Amino acid sequence: MDANKDKADFTLRTLGELSLQDASGHVVKLRTRKGLYMLAFLASDPDRSWSREHLAAIFWGDRMEQQARNSLRSALSDIRSAVGDAAVLVEGGTLAVNPAIVASDAAYLRQFEQSGGDDATVELRAFYGGDFLEEFDGSEDAMLWVMSMRAACRDHAANILRRRVNAQSDRGEIEAALRSARDLLSLDPYSEDSHRTLMQLYASNGERSKAIAQFQNCRQMMQHELGVEPSPETKALADEIALRDSVAITDMHKLVEDAGHAVHQPPLQNSAVIAEGALSIAVMPFVNMSGDAEQDYFADGIAEDIVTDLSQVPNLSVAASSSAAAFRGPANRPDQVARDLSVRYVLEGSVRKYEQNIRITTRLIDGKTNRQIWAERYDRELVRIFDLQSEIASSVVAALELHFSPAASSGPGSRGTKNVEAHESYLRGRAFLKEMTLQSVELSKLSFERAIELDPNYGPALAGLADSIAMLGFHYDADDDLLQDAMSYCEKALALDPDLAEAHCALGRLLSLFARYEEAEVQFQKALKQRPNLVEAHLYRGLMYIVSGRSEVAYPSMKRAYELDDQDLHTGMMYLLCLKASGRIEAASITAQHVFKVAKKRIALNPYDDRAVYVGAMALFYLGQKEESLRWANLAASFDVEDARTTYNIASLFAELDETDKALAFLRKTLRLCASRHKIEWIKKFDPDFENIRTDPRFPAVFEELGL
Repeated sequence: MDANKDKADFTLRTLGELSLQDASGHVVKLRTRKGLYMLAFLASDPDRSWSREHLAAIFWGDRMEQQARNSLRSALSDIRSAVGDAAVLVEGGTLAVNPAIVASDAAYLRQFEQSGGDDATVELRAFYGGDFLEEFDGSEDAMLWVMSMRAACRDHAANILRRRVNAQSDRGEIEAALRSARDLLSLDPYSEDSHRTLMQLYASNGERSKAIAQFQNCRQMMQHELGVEPSPETKALADEIALRDSVAITDMHKLVEDAGHAVHQPPLQNSAVIAEGALSIAVMPFVNMSGDAEQDYFADGIAEDIVTDLSQVPNLSVAASSSAAAFRGPANRPDQVARDLSVRYVLEGSVRKYEQNIRITTRLIDGKTNRQIWAERYDRELVRIFDLQSEIASSVVAALELHFSPAASSGPGSRGTKNVEAHESYLRGRAFLKEMTLQSVELSKLSFERAIELDPNYGPALAGLADSIAMLGFHYDADDDLLQDAMSYCEKALALDPDLAEAHCALGRLLSLFARYEEAEVQFQKALKQRPNLVEAHLYRGLMYIVSGRSEVAYPSMKRAYELDDQDLHTGMMYLLCLKASGRIEAASITAQHVFKVAKKRIALNPYDDRAVYVGAMALFYLGQKEESLRWANLAASFDVEDARTTYNIASLFAELDETDKALAFLRKTLRLCASRHKIEWIKKFDPDFENIRTDPRFPAVFEELGL
């Protein structure tokens, strides 16, 4: 749009918010909105003339002929008063705009596309600020014209971006191409072609997990809004990115077909009958309607914050966020979710974030009757997000005829910050941390650091940063200085809020890495005093004792973590390990049945969930189904993964199955990729999964050949 300012006296913005500005950038007002709309009509195509009759019919078609003509004359007079007589050219019975006086951004967009639009320094907002006359509401003829203009402008912008993506990709500028591809997808979040473009770019940039996440986002949006699956072309691309060969793809499709039956099977445990009038709820992950999988963290974070608000309501039981996340996707009926999670009510929602605005739609469903009992759509500025989340929680409470406790209505400050951008970075960090890969944990660390940069006194972000470093310290590698820094972040968070359970938990994890178990125990107990149902505190306290070879001491904590969140595969797998190490074989078999069912459900919802495949294989092993376990293990090994945590789990699985060669190959790959001294020590001495091959002389040789 800037290109027109030197050529015309006035600039007419029609893409997005409608406004008329003079050469100095000051807004010029017209007496009527219709006059501004008519000027937009004329300026959108300066090479074309329009008859007075046609203009009168479009804008005043609901009036008598003479009244319409009078209104047209009045609007024309209004335009000339604002921008000068020379702005509108009159020839016989036709009118046209003088582009030397009034330049339209819609006309500039068309010219920019025709010129090639290859100037990558011109960002999307500079040539496409939004839908053409996005707030216009007129006669049928007028709306037909507006809709055709909207489609044409969107096509012009899309053509510019497609050429840009191709050129940047050809030059090897993948990061720039990714930004342009996200802009392209924002124009039409339902364009499978744009989703495929992003998937291919992520894959070529070595970001396989992001490529698959983009496919999942495409699939979820299309199911949620259109009730259809992505095209075979899109699914084939996802297969190609996720798996190494055609045999693995065939095996995976068979596995998905078998797993699909698990979605609608009755739960095996934690399935208490829903009592009449029981006050319990599950908040499902909100659907990200932006089209860009990188915004998934924001949609998930909003749902989790609503869970936090609802958890403070007396007499209302709220399912853990991670438990609800296991049912991500519209394939799950609310009544099925309610039965599996033992809740009465289910809250569903969707989020679309655009620029500095946000739209959230929600609906509350009775899980016993599948009847919707409340629904609402919210359009807000992003800066009001904290208030909006509390408003949604309040509306849910009102629909359930409950009342907020004082703590639940304490406002934005109760989230640890009033800085929306800092909170957004925190949500991104939390989402990355859950993926538990080296790349995701490093990205979570950067996100938490950004949140702290924006708000140095943001306690939960300080605790999150310490958590990400603790995870690097055990699963990957982090030097002692960085781990000491992480402890100082916990101490600062606790100085800001001595009752911050997450900070106590993170400090406990860090202390356990230095084998300071008694001090770590104190921190875990403090975390649980503040939040008795904090799954992470139970889980990492238990893992501390498992890693140090004290599985019996770990058992109560691991059992409680599993009771609180039996839908989380990581928790389920660690609990199975604890049961085996402590000799509870019968309990391990019962638990394995449930873990396997959860794994199958996850695979049915996401065919490319490699974690679900190897956890499912491990559960089958515990159930004594060695042949089937090996089939699943081989499929897990066929995923195109280059993350040390995943390869370690696959190595463990093959070791249990007495597939020594495969186990050693994946162990060698794990150690070459990245492994901390803590994890190396654990594998060498205590890890019960490697018990079968620890006496094989090739086992210590793997460490020796790598200088470990």
